[in-house]
Amino acid sequence: MGFVSLEVTAFVPLYWQLARLVDRSLIGALSVVSLKTLKEMKKSVIYLKFNRFLGSLITIIFLLGCTRTCVGVPELGSKQRPIRFYLDGWARTESGTEPFARFSQCIEAQSGFRVSIEIAGDEKAVSAALGRGDAQFGLMSSLGFVEASVSQPLEAEAVLAEKGVPSTRAVLIGNTNRWQESLKAIGIQLTLTGLKSEEALSPLNTNRIVYLKPESDVGFYVPRQMLFQKGIFPEEAIFAGTYPLVVQALQRDLGLAGVLSESFVEDTWPHSMPVQLGSRLGDFTVLAVSQGLPGKVLVARVGLATQMREGLRKGMDYCSKIGAPAEFQQIFQADSLFQAHPRIFDFIRELHDFQQENLRVLSQQQP
Repeated sequence: MGFVSLEVTAFVPLYWQLARLVDRSLIGALSVVSLKTLKEMKKSVIYLKFNRFLGSLITIIFLLGCTRTCVGVPELGSKQRPIRFYLDGWARTESGTEPFARFSQCIEAQSGFRVSIEIAGDEKAVSAALGRGDAQFGLMSSLGFVEASVSQPLEAEAVLAEKGVPSTRAVLIGNTNRWQESLKAIGIQLTLTGLKSEEALSPLNTNRIVYLKPESDVGFYVPRQMLFQKGIFPEEAIFAGTYPLVVQALQRDLGLAGVLSESFVEDTWPHSMPVQLGSRLGDFTVLAVSQGLPGKVLVARVGLATQMREGLRKGMDYCSKIGAPAEFQQIFQADSLFQAHPRIFDFIRELHDFQQENLRVLSQQQP
């Protein structure tokens, strides 16, 4: 703002002088008109002063509006005005800012654009920065992207992948012995065929389920929708906070079933792959598996130059594979990128609509 004030200060005296010259010329012209009365002359002078004030005001407003254009704004992607890339608060590394600096340099070398990677407080802060135009690119969950797209124009550029897979699933597990007893009571065996039965998960209607946390997409939203679609409404739910604690809760018999992410299952029971209905995971059995949920999404504001968007996406792809793969994994907790296609978000939009309907129903039930 200080820069703008200096520009205005430089121009305003000039326009005041011009206004005074116009004023004096017009007053001189009026003095030779003999037919005007003193009252009419007074009104004319007041009118001229108002015109001078109005003209000066318009001049100032014009200068304020055109100063950025007249003086020139640094080009987006330059050293003076880098492309700002906001990450959610989860993006942290034990090595401080060095991985961010090295990865930024790699992208700059490949794309030709200056990049500034910044950490936002949470996903809502990323969405707000994109909405205000403070950031040109951001990284958020697929559900967060769909929700933010409702109120602002955003486009998905790429999806982060773990172990080469751009999505993860919610896995419902339960203690094998307990489920054998529960299913036997309703005439079903704990087999692949038995678990495909419509009544296989009905014991949950009179028991407790263990979720991750209320704001988790894979740990709560996705499995809740899956159970709802199967007509299953657990009698009670608790939130463990972490996936290891979900497992501990089941070991302590605090719930009949618990929800884990597919990636956690693969890391915890690597010899029990693949993750599918009926798989045995130590003392547990896989009771249900949800649809795939896309991972973190690289989001761009609508309206950015195509060259810029493609340059950043290609730069990230190169740096994730060749230029700086270690830094990419440290920062993004992923190992590769996949181009985002609109159809992969169809399930997420259904999930978003499901959540919005739940909120609407709950708000109507409140006194």
